[in-house]
Amino acid sequence: MRTVRSKADWVEVLDAAYDAAEDDTAWGRRLLDVGARVFRDAQLLGVTMLAHDASCSSAEIVLGLGPPAISRDVLAATRQLGMAFVREHFYPPSLVTTHLEVGVRMQREARERAAALRASWGCVDGLGLCVHPDPGLALVFYAGFDRELSLSARERRLLTQLALHVETSCRLRRRPDVVTAVIGADGRLLHRGDDAPRASSMSAHVARIERARTRSRRRTTEALDLWSALVDGRATLVPRSEGSRRHYLVVDNAPATQPLRALTHGELDALSFAARGLSSKLIGYSLGVSEPTVSSRLASAAAKVGLATRIELVRLAAMLTRDPRARFERMALTTAERDVLALLAQGLSNRDIARIRRRSVRTIANQVAHLLRKTSTSSRRALALRLS
Repeated sequence: MRTVRSKADWVEVLDAAYDAAEDDTAWGRRLLDVGARVFRDAQLLGVTMLAHDASCSSAEIVLGLGPPAISRDVLAATRQLGMAFVREHFYPPSLVTTHLEVGVRMQREARERAAALRASWGCVDGLGLCVHPDPGLALVFYAGFDRELSLSARERRLLTQLALHVETSCRLRRRPDVVTAVIGADGRLLHRGDDAPRASSMSAHVARIERARTRSRRRTTEALDLWSALVDGRATLVPRSEGSRRHYLVVDNAPATQPLRALTHGELDALSFAARGLSSKLIGYSLGVSEPTVSSRLASAAAKVGLATRIELVRLAAMLTRDPRARFERMALTTAERDVLALLAQGLSNRDIARIRRRSVRTIANQVAHLLRKTSTSSRRALALRLS
């Protein structure tokens, strides 16, 4: 069953994300209003924003919209189970995930607690768009459902694109309102400061957004494809209207990265998204640059720091971009391997793991054997101890 409505008005959603709301509460409520028209049969919707310290050892909820019980329960679970519970839910391996997908990576006590919470909310599963506007800030836009979710590849791509816009717009709200240019809906440059992106880039970006707004496209996936999150990796186009006339403010909004002398800002920006598991195509979408440009930046970064593989580069990127997930990564494992490993660490048998992951016992046995070979470990117990 589909989770995302096939005829959702994506332009309406993006306009809401970049709305000039007076505060985060008004902004979040506007997102929830349009979100209700995107998700099919959602039992509940909410937004939770968390602020945490640099070590991700303490946190507080700074925005909680939706059922009041959810914010209260998240705080209670954090106190009982520790910050690992927060890291799993606010910093999963991908921007779009489900509650059950998160659960397979958790310890048994935390997994059972999460299941009990879902039941108390009247939900079987939940969908989360997990974004990180700035270091120390994590936001989850969530939807609860009365069924187990199985997202198609198309739905994951659409929701990842939407998540990137939510992240960009949330970060924009925290930046000084530095308008470097103003451009009309017709692409005509009305004002341009010294630090603005190239005029050709801004005009081309506006032209794509205006194409997305047409009646034939705004309810199709093409609308999201046309409206990328940034221009040249550094500025956001913010739609504004005066009467019936629309124009776009060009506002500085580059992602926050930790400087590294050897790498350019463009290379660091590409790395920051690579660290979160995005493909080169989606990195290009998030930065408003071409896919070949992203590949070139990643290759250049790898050469400069002497790394041979993308996996090694992504691990370094997580540390350079101050991603809390970096300090908990011990090895370059795939998501499936990490999920199996987390269950192995709990002492579960192959049969138990197969039941939880809904795979055959033979498949799990093969995955465990591959993990042993990959890590040069002699036994499953030694493997669990090595990475515990």
